[in-house]
Amino acid sequence: MSVNPIINDRRNKPERRSSEAINQFPVITTQGFCIRNDRRNIPERRISKIVVKEWQVKESIFEAIFSANVTNK
Repeated sequence: MSVNPIINDRRNKPERRSSEAINQFPVITTQGFCIRNDRRNIPERRISKIVVKEWQVKESIFEAIFSANVTNK
């Protein structure tokens, strides 16, 4: 049985996780800048937290909205 070099390469990389504390905001950088909040956006990966809503739109309004988008392209 041959060894897959891609899997071996991935498994040999150093650990990315660490026990370092998560930054609390605001943070003052080494250059003296004040970062007020974290701008990263981590999407929710749990299906149970996803909410889907259905909207009812009159067909005439639907046609007006989407036919205008098609003619503008």
